[in-house]
Amino acid sequence: MKQCHEKQDYLRALIADQKAFDSGLVKGISEISLGEDEGLDTPLKKKTSKLDWFKMPKFYLFGVCYMCVRLYTNIFGTLLPFYLIDVLKMGTDDPKVVSYNLALVPMLAYGSSVLVNTQLDKFYMYFGRKKALFVGTAICLVCLVAMAFLDVTTSWMMYILPFFIGSSHIT
Repeated sequence: MKQCHEKQDYLRALIADQKAFDSGLVKGISEISLGEDEGLDTPLKKKTSKLDWFKMPKFYLFGVCYMCVRLYTNIFGTLLPFYLIDVLKMGTDDPKVVSYNLALVPMLAYGSSVLVNTQLDKFYMYFGRKKALFVGTAICLVCLVAMAFLDVTTSWMMYILPFFIGSSHIT
């Protein structure tokens, strides 16, 4: 009998919350609490504007991180064929024939990014987004340093690096 009353009270509270939302008592996302209103029945609210984002330092930090990731991804995707042909000499001697390596290396990077993306939520849950960003940046830097020292004799490493490069694109 006690469980029945608890369920009824819970349902009444849900209905009251829905009615309060529908009637406009709950204002919405554009309001933030001042934090000093814990004991009050009606919390004090401060309206925020769209320009308040520019006052937050994390907004700029996030923007710089995002632009660096996009720059890395776009430069890698654009310059990779030139790197494979000119530096590692993985192209063919015949200019009319496209080398298999020019398709294989980007495909390996893309495939590894898709595989890592399937497990990324678990990684975020265990380690958090900041550590994931740090790990992705570290993998990216290690791959870039390794690519700086590759030459024709060590070009076989370019079949291993795309797995790490693809995972660093996602994290």
